[in-house]
Formats: sequence, C-alpha cells, structure tokens
Amino acid sequence: MICVFAALLGAAMFGPYIQNVTDTGGLVVWEGEDLSPVVRAVVAPNGEFALKADTVRVGDDDRVRVRLAVRGVEPGSHVRGHLLDTDSTIVPLSSFSFTTPDPDAAVRFLYFGDSGSCSGTQRTLSRLINKLDADFAAHAGDVIYPSGERKRYDECFLAMYRPMLSRTPFFPVIGNHDIRTSDAAPYLEIFDLPIVKGIPENHRERYYSFRWGPIFWLALDSNDALEMRDTQCSDGREVSDKNRYETVKNISLELREESHQYRWLVKELASAPAECWIVINLHAPPLSTTYHESYCGLYKALQAASLEAGRKIDIVISGHEHDYQRSWPIRMDVPGDQNDPASKKGRGESWPMEFDAAEGTFFIVSGGGGGRKMFRPSPDEGVAWIARGEKKNHVMQFFVDDRSILLQSIDSREVLLDQVRIVR
Repeated sequence: MICVFAALLGAAMFGPYIQNVTDTGGLVVWEGEDLSPVVRAVVAPNGEFALKADTVRVGDDDRVRVRLAVRGVEPGSHVRGHLLDTDSTIVPLSSFSFTTPDPDAAVRFLYFGDSGSCSGTQRTLSRLINKLDADFAAHAGDVIYPSGERKRYDECFLAMYRPMLSRTPFFPVIGNHDIRTSDAAPYLEIFDLPIVKGIPENHRERYYSFRWGPIFWLALDSNDALEMRDTQCSDGREVSDKNRYETVKNISLELREESHQYRWLVKELASAPAECWIVINLHAPPLSTTYHESYCGLYKALQAASLEAGRKIDIVISGHEHDYQRSWPIRMDVPGDQNDPASKKGRGESWPMEFDAAEGTFFIVSGGGGGRKMFRPSPDEGVAWIARGEKKNHVMQFFVDDRSILLQSIDSREVLLDQVRIVR
C-alpha cells in the first residue's frame, strides 16, 4: 500500500481525479485558482512519486494544474492518499484512491456517455454513478455540450462526478461535440490517457489501448467516421444524410485502409493477448436503429480489421444516440453472409440470457448519460439485428473474468433494463 500526503494552499479546488492507471501506478490530477504545488509529501518505500504543476487558462482566469504521478507499485496494489490544507494535518481537503490492475483478477467497469449537458437528468443519473464501485470507468464521448468548452468541464464533469473520479480511473473517447472547440484541445488538456507506441504525435490520446486483467481495450476516434455512410446499410435500410454533424478533418483519422488509425487497429488486434476479451469503444455507432442511424462504413471498417487481423472482437460499445441498444451476436470474423447484420434475427428468448462468445460480436449503444433529450424514435426492435432497446437514461456495469462477461444496463431509478452473460 502507498499513502501520499500533499499539502496545499488555496481556495476553490477541482479534483482530485484519477487518470491513466497501469499495473505499476497512475496519475492523480487536481486544479485550483490559488493552488500551490506540494509543500510537503511523504511516500512509502515500496513506490515513488513525482509532482508537476502547470499554469492553465480557464476562461479568463489562470489556474494551477497539479499532476501527482505514482509509480513503481505492484500489480493489484491499492493506492490511497489525502490532499491537506497547510493549516491542518488532520482533516483532509479531499482524498483519493485507486487499485492497479491485477492480470489474474476479475474486473468491474462502468460505462456511460453523452452526458455533459449539466441537465437535471445528468445530475439524477450522476447520483447513481457516484455510488457505484468499479475498477475503472469508460465514456462514449460528448463529455461536454454544446462544444467541449474548457470552463464547462468544471460544473458538468469535474464537480458532477467528483466522488467517482476520486477513486475510479476514467477512460473516455472524443465525441463530435467535444471536438468543436479547437479540435478537442480542452478534452486533451483535461485527460491524461495512454500513449501507445506507433501512434503519430498529433494523434496521441485520440485513440489508445490498454490491458486491464482479462480485458484488452481499444479506444478509437470516430469523428471522421461520421462521414463514413454508405447509401445502404448492411441491414437493408436506406441511410439519409439529414443527421450528419460537422467534423474537423485536419488529421488522418479516418478508419480506412490507408489511415494511421486503421493500420494501428489491425496491428493491435493481431497482437492482443489470446486470453483477453477484446472491447472496442468509440463514439459513433456502427449499428443503430434510431436518430442518427448506422454508420455503415464504420461497421465495414471494423469488420475488415477483424478479418485482416484474424481476431474476433467481443464487444463494440458506442454512444452518440441518446438511448440504449444491444444487438444479437453478429459474426464479423468470417467471410460471407454470416457476418451480415440483416441475417441476425432474435431467438425468441427473454432476458436475462446467456450466449457463447463464439456466436459473434455484440454491438451496444449506451448514450443515455444525461443529454438534454432522448432521441426519437425509440430503438426499433423490428430491425433484425437488435435484441433490446430502451429510450431511458442509464449507466452500464460490466463484470468480467477470464471465462465470462456479465453486462447490465441500469436506469437512474436503479431499475435493471437489460442483462446478458457471455461465456467461453
């Protein structure tokens, strides 16, 4: 166990929040308008830490941002600490904790998205999110509406989820609203995300991967994929252009065969540990029956990457739609008609249900984190591939070990909307 104590000067403080936890450590970040760097620090002998303080501009104000990097701990270690006012060595201003991944341990993670509106529905759901325990949390993007503004992170993210963020590492992807301010510069400033070898410098933290126990996680930037629509989707429906969003196309992020991100994705899939479940997180939904409809080009890019890498993807989870949708398992790792979503029809079973992982990839849309309105129409259960849909605000929790994944969708009243177990 490591205990870190840092003395602070100052008034308003945002954080601490946990970032970029690995099996050997993690980052603790906090900000304040009159915040001093550490005055006094103590660390146990089985680990080390480094502190870095930067001045950042938030609106019209300067603010100090402090990063406490904890390194050199063992996998499965529980790290906790307190931020103390200089006038008190007894009552902490705030506390933090996290546990480094253990490759042999089961994992519980949370997932939600499209949350950053500061709406009443976001606040209601945040009360549930803040009391759920998890090893890490992931986000579908659109962390901040309407345009990813830096100052709105204070109220609509850092303050909204403070209890959860102080004990749970947070791994988001960039949504189309996040990118509207300076090509996602505020997002990239707030979050410290894994930097993976082989990614161009101007792509760093826009897409990344990490392993957490039995999970190999791939986070993608799908913003240029918002243009990747075909005239007709795999499920046979015509796709309109009426819901396209503007994108910033100043870097090569398209998920096409010639792009850096696509080539990186294939390489990561091919080299992923054989014993791990593969989960892909991105903002735009490859398959959807509601407001924005399916991004068919994106579905085909993931299918092509799976085939080229020779590796099955277990779960693809996204947001963008302000609702919940879950598919039947769809074969993407075999050539021919078996991987066409139009061929995947329900088995007439009611949930909860159990599936063999070999049956295919599950596509999940989970964008019910508190956007100002739920998109219409409701998820269309008449489309062949969709197994369940709910037009409700919700958070998901996943329980994963080396043999199974249990996924649950829960609304803000703690009503279970969906539950599925995947086994192998």
